[in-house]
Amino acid sequence: MKAEAKRDTAVEAQRLRDQAKEEAQKIEKSALAEIAAAERAARLEVKALAARMAVDKAEVLLRQQLTAKAEQKLFETFVAELERSVN
Repeated sequence: MKAEAKRDTAVEAQRLRDQAKEEAQKIEKSALAEIAAAERAARLEVKALAARMAVDKAEVLLRQQLTAKAEQKLFETFVAELERSVN
């Protein structure tokens, strides 16, 4: 009877170890998926920020370099291209 109880205890202990190992693997898998999702979100956020910064910088450069004379020339070129495309 003692041997059987000892054997049952060993079997139960192994079952608990296996169950704990499975749980740990599930937790690890879930954590890795969460990390990957956070990484994707961070990459998208960085890309959006870089795009906003590029647009802001381009706006500053345009405001600095686009004088009234340059703006008039740009407009005239645009109108000339429109006229060519209509004809």
